[in-house]
Amino acid sequence: MAVFTKLQTAEIKNILNNYNLGKLIKFHGIKEGIENTNYLIKTSKNKFILTIFEKRVQKKDVPYFVKLMNIMYAKGFKCPKPVKDINNRYIFKVKNKTAIIVTFLDGKSKKKLNTSECYNIGKQIGKFHNISSKLTIKRKNALDYKMWNQIYRKTKNIYPKYCLKLKHYLKIYEKYKPKKLAKGVIHADLFPDNIFFKNQKFSGFIDFYFSCYENYLYELAVCINALCFDRKIINTENVAAIIPGSDKPKEYIVITSHLDHIGTHDGEINNGADDDGSGTVAMLEIAEAFKGAYDKGEGPKRSILFLHVSAEEKGLLGSKYYVENPLYPLDDTVANLNIDMIGRTDPKRLDRDPNYIYLIGSDRLSQELHDISEAANNKFTNLILDYTFNDLNDPNRFYYRSDHYNFAKNNIPIIFYFNGTHEDYHKPGDTVDKINYPLLEKRSKLIFYTLWELANREERINLD
Repeated sequence: MAVFTKLQTAEIKNILNNYNLGKLIKFHGIKEGIENTNYLIKTSKNKFILTIFEKRVQKKDVPYFVKLMNIMYAKGFKCPKPVKDINNRYIFKVKNKTAIIVTFLDGKSKKKLNTSECYNIGKQIGKFHNISSKLTIKRKNALDYKMWNQIYRKTKNIYPKYCLKLKHYLKIYEKYKPKKLAKGVIHADLFPDNIFFKNQKFSGFIDFYFSCYENYLYELAVCINALCFDRKIINTENVAAIIPGSDKPKEYIVITSHLDHIGTHDGEINNGADDDGSGTVAMLEIAEAFKGAYDKGEGPKRSILFLHVSAEEKGLLGSKYYVENPLYPLDDTVANLNIDMIGRTDPKRLDRDPNYIYLIGSDRLSQELHDISEAANNKFTNLILDYTFNDLNDPNRFYYRSDHYNFAKNNIPIIFYFNGTHEDYHKPGDTVDKINYPLLEKRSKLIFYTLWELANREERINLD
């Protein structure tokens, strides 16, 4: 959900007072994207995009992005155009953050591209580079080769399997890296969501906020990685069960865990007792408790969907499929509670009280959800609720790495319950004998009581 900075109607109107863009008709936050806050603003004159730059984009780089878009637009390339205010300025402040307004680019991104569309994108990249090759403006690539080793060091213990390959390829690159390659200004972020089509025709590039002076080969590498691989068909299934609500049956709370694991490697079974056997067991126990209450006529007021998703380890595919093909309308989905690894202890906490659970995302879309979670814990379980990984600058980016994220992208409040990684993460050593069962039980109770409150309170929780 790319709305980190929340704005109210009065604040949007106050911004528009500095522009000749007409009267505000409506606005809403744009869900796509993960780096900046974006609002679509419709006025009496046209539609515009307000972008608020969060911590990822440096303030000093924004004039470069503005100048580049202005040049490309003036040269006839299809892209948004930055808009000046009444004082002839492009850049302004919103809640002490740098912001700009650009014209609305009509069209939509395409999740699946055919050969003809990829060919057309290639032609547009060529056009972009022909224009940008004559530019004198330069910005250093913040993700160039010098950063790759840093990224490897930060992620080698999180994704050990993939980082071994990365280390191998870094050595090859170091040995054979070309000395001289054609360079110029590139877009540097041409993933499908930044390439728009209208009526099956190319309508433009958006989001120039990674643009830099770099080898043209870098642009092609990004595009090949993002656009030119056929996805393998994965034959699998989600498993769903519902307990209907007594008073509000058309309001739904979804509780998730994932049923898959990474399987075997070099003939060894990666057991997955914690990832996500612990989440699976917790969800089943919670489901059994709710079913017992339902059978006694004391079931929840709202409906509860127990969703055991598949292919999490392949890229959150099971939860992605669900939100794209929901059993029940997403607008009627109150919240998602996601359980992924709650049976072990993070080694980083061994010198502290082990009576804890990491909570991620509880306050990002609904402060009310966060408060309900805190109250349930204070009343029933008295765990230490650790929000370390809820930090927007968390280098592990756990917020984006489990099934709750697909719900969050659709503006559904979430809580991700997590014990942190450990020495057996994605390894054969993740076995049942290492599960801390009393702690697993206590964490499961917290989720149960939070779910019970969400399901039975009079009013649906509010989005911020």
